[in-house]
Amino acid sequence: MTKHDCATSTGLKDRNGINIKVGDFVSLDGNMTADDSMGVLPNGWTFDETDVYEVYFDERIGKYSLKLGVEPDTAYNCKYMSHAVSLLHSGDVEVVK
Repeated sequence: MTKHDCATSTGLKDRNGINIKVGDFVSLDGNMTADDSMGVLPNGWTFDETDVYEVYFDERIGKYSLKLGVEPDTAYNCKYMSHAVSLLHSGDVEVVK
């Protein structure tokens, strides 16, 4: 087992104060992100009840991340991944069973 196996605490908490562990599924429902990097607002994402993702440690970036089902192969995907993962690290997610 590695230090990032299932049931390992990430040190992150969800919006209800619940500790998030590797392997937990978190919901991004109700979150909206936006930025002005393309000079046009809104330029972000709205997340709903279908946006539930597994937490894992991403060795590529050295941080806990979400299994989003996309690869960082385009600028659009990189931005999407960044927005979603920032919600995990800011505690704007909810652990779901």
